[in-house]
Amino acid sequence: MNEEIIGFSQQALYEKYGISFNPIARFIGKKRSGPRAKAKPKIRNIETNVDFNKEFIAFIALLSRVPIDWLEEEIPSEKWCENYFCYLPGSRMKENEFLEILVSCSSQKSHDVRGIILETEDSEDIFIRLESMNGGFIIELFNKDSPYKDILYLLDLVKEFDIKTGSMQTVIPTQVNFTIISQNSPLKIINPPEFCLLQL
Repeated sequence: MNEEIIGFSQQALYEKYGISFNPIARFIGKKRSGPRAKAKPKIRNIETNVDFNKEFIAFIALLSRVPIDWLEEEIPSEKWCENYFCYLPGSRMKENEFLEILVSCSSQKSHDVRGIILETEDSEDIFIRLESMNGGFIIELFNKDSPYKDILYLLDLVKEFDIKTGSMQTVIPTQVNFTIISQNSPLKIINPPEFCLLQL
């Protein structure tokens, strides 16, 4: 696993989430001697242990934008899944809680990624990968095949924000995720390499 895949340096993973290099190295088959004293993380603590609990693996899958079996199985399936979101702490929330997080992104300077299971009144759960950075955010719809009703729901939800819409290809050729980007400053551009602009 490297920085290009997960989007965070080893130092950032340690400072923001309390994930030291050791569990990542063990997970990908490398070793490093000497334990490191654990400091209080800046954002939230992601539990890690020798057995690689589901929370740890789910968080790495979320950072890497891959189905969880790509990290657990030697020969992963070619099917998209978002079922691992339930292992992420604090992922399930209502619409008002989600909007509060989006509003707080404008004043947030740190880089964060979180998985959200958005509960809606009219439809099934919506699975979202929310990445905040540079005072803006990226909402990536993780539901299989990005259902049109979910896209419309999200667009209505973020109508008060200045947004651009597009899509991001995943490791599964048939899964392209609908994506919404909002940037607070024209000087701090948010443009992931996988993002393809889409005019609605």
